[in-house]
Amino acid sequence: MLADENLNVKHANPAAVQMLKSLPFAAERLAEWLELRFENGQRLVLLVNADYVLVDNETHTLLILQDITVQKMQQEEIAFLAYHDPLTRLPNRRYFHE
Repeated sequence: MLADENLNVKHANPAAVQMLKSLPFAAERLAEWLELRFENGQRLVLLVNADYVLVDNETHTLLILQDITVQKMQQEEIAFLAYHDPLTRLPNRRYFHE
């Protein structure tokens, strides 16, 4: 994605449009992303790489977005299971020692 200095999206490739079209906010305004709240408790975890570039002698922000929501949820579940019983979900001995 390419955004201007006011964080308005100027260009997004088809993959970015597909990823962001189901979100409950205007994807054209990056500033709104900071206040993102889903009604149903759902969350979105994005890995963002950003850099500044000059386009027509104007500073723009170049963003590379990657949706890592599933990976983050799996990582949290693995961390939880390391310290809790998988059947009862109660803390285990390792949690006690920590």
